[in-house]
Amino acid sequence: MRDTAPSAGGVLSEHPAGAPERPRVAITAAGCRTFGFDWVEALLPAAASIPADFLLAVQDDGALGELPPNVRRTGWLPTDVLYAGCAGVVHDGDAGAVSAAVVAGTSQMVVPHPGDQSSPRIADAVRERGIGLSAPPGEVSSEALGQLVADDALRAGAAAVRRELAALPSPADMAARIVGLAG
Repeated sequence: MRDTAPSAGGVLSEHPAGAPERPRVAITAAGCRTFGFDWVEALLPAAASIPADFLLAVQDDGALGELPPNVRRTGWLPTDVLYAGCAGVVHDGDAGAVSAAVVAGTSQMVVPHPGDQSSPRIADAVRERGIGLSAPPGEVSSEALGQLVADDALRAGAAAVRRELAALPSPADMAARIVGLAG
């Protein structure tokens, strides 16, 4: 069955619809409430050197302090709104973030937290499937972020998996099949 990105609606303000002038990269972290912001803080210097706009969709309440000029806080946004038009997504290996990036056809970088038992396996799967990269917390380099933004093979891999997913039956189709089986 096809996965769908949940949405509660939302607007990404200050950005016109359509293609952005510079590449956009979303940074999300569902695990920050549990594991903290250290990995996000550690990647900010690398992000500062990339000619891209980074959208920080993390509820840090200012804990990350002053951000580089090309990084801005968006607050929480539904992933389908946030990921639309992004050249890449950096996240902590949350299954929902991976799924939403696949639905969007967006390359991703997983920064698995050592305290999370599943995110390292998720990072391996993303990397092995050719839809993204992974890096340990504190080791996200400007080279890796540049690759996330510019790597045609990653984009092609993400687009191919998106097409595979789109070919699967939707949840509504599956519900109709189940109802039909129940007679």
